[in-house]
Amino acid sequence: MQHTINKVIKRDSYISTCFVRNKDLLEKIKHKIIEKTKDSSLNYKTNVKAKFTGFHSLAGEPEIFEFMKEIKPFIDNIYNQVAMVKDCWGNVYNNDDHAILHHHKDCTGFCGILYLTEGGPGTYFKDFDTTIKEEYGKVVLFDPILLHQVVSSNLQKTRITMAFNCYEYKPWDNLYLNQ
Repeated sequence: MQHTINKVIKRDSYISTCFVRNKDLLEKIKHKIIEKTKDSSLNYKTNVKAKFTGFHSLAGEPEIFEFMKEIKPFIDNIYNQVAMVKDCWGNVYNNDDHAILHHHKDCTGFCGILYLTEGGPGTYFKDFDTTIKEEYGKVVLFDPILLHQVVSSNLQKTRITMAFNCYEYKPWDNLYLNQ
């Protein structure tokens, strides 16, 4: 006989923002995303109904390491574990492109978005019923369980973002690497 217990459990959650002011770094990331979406076979095939670089396409890039160093003091305010970037990708939205409502709940750390353009529809977070306004260099860090989306809009210019998932790093993560 199977027995199921159902209960809603509430927990604290967050959305937090800061800015990266290093324009050279932002432009390097932006141009890398544009290049990587030109021939991507993943365009319009994920939750992102726009041009898409692939989930792991940017994770090992030196610019991403530099970006994470820039926002480390900000991360330390919301996350007190050791984390590593496993997923990092770019999105290029044009007129009527969008991202469907989704979450990143498999991520064990935190998630983020870097806006590399301004004036788009922003990112809507359903659980907070709020839209984060897009500003060049703005970084949004958020809890992986939060539902979020980008609504379709009649953009008159290209919208470029970088998204990333950071996973909690445990000392035993390297146990099997030497076998």
